[in-house]
Amino acid sequence: MSSFPQEGITLTPRNVARTLIGATIVLVVLHLGGLALSYATGKENPYNIVHLIHMGREHNLPTYFSTMLLLFSATLFILLARVRKQVGAASKPWSFLGLVFLFLSVDEFAELHERLTNTTREMLHATGALYYAWIIPYGLLVLGLTITYAPLIFRLESAIRNRLILSAILYVGGAVGMESIEAAYIEGKPDGLYLIYDVLSTFEELLEIAGVILLIYTLLLFIQRHPGGITVRVPGADTSA
Repeated sequence: MSSFPQEGITLTPRNVARTLIGATIVLVVLHLGGLALSYATGKENPYNIVHLIHMGREHNLPTYFSTMLLLFSATLFILLARVRKQVGAASKPWSFLGLVFLFLSVDEFAELHERLTNTTREMLHATGALYYAWIIPYGLLVLGLTITYAPLIFRLESAIRNRLILSAILYVGGAVGMESIEAAYIEGKPDGLYLIYDVLSTFEELLEIAGVILLIYTLLLFIQRHPGGITVRVPGADTSA
């Protein structure tokens, strides 16, 4: 009979956060390098590579990274619901948030919210800060979630509660707040390079990513504080025979 040492992977909140922050720094460096190349050449997409790394564009490396962050968050919400159920605590609200973040990950990848912009803008004659009119229906959804979940969040211990609130402020502040500022600035301008817009969109993406990374850290911390936590195991082949 032969035996092999068991290998394990432990996801701690700090190590996961450090890894994600490191990946974010790499993306920011690539993004800033791409912007420098754009303004040096006077072209939006020189050599057809800038759009691949531009944090304000879609269907590129930063978009895929953001999509995976949201999908990871959705998974953690579902796992949190499972451990909450095991200890007899409320689990369905956390499961629902898992579905919300699953939708957000699909939305990030497929740009579902962008498809609402023209229709909503025409219906409501939205201009200025509401020029990107998807902000209106999504803002109402955020308000509804805030009202619904406020009692649950404020019953949590302060270390978890405060981090969840801050993560929401960062994410919504980027996705809705910064987006509205960008909308007011860019309305009526022709396509082209606009340094102020690029700065605004960079801060938007950084706020969103920071919010989701803090959320992931907090969810892992929350799961860690439940008895047993979560174990992921891939068994090896049986070599005893």
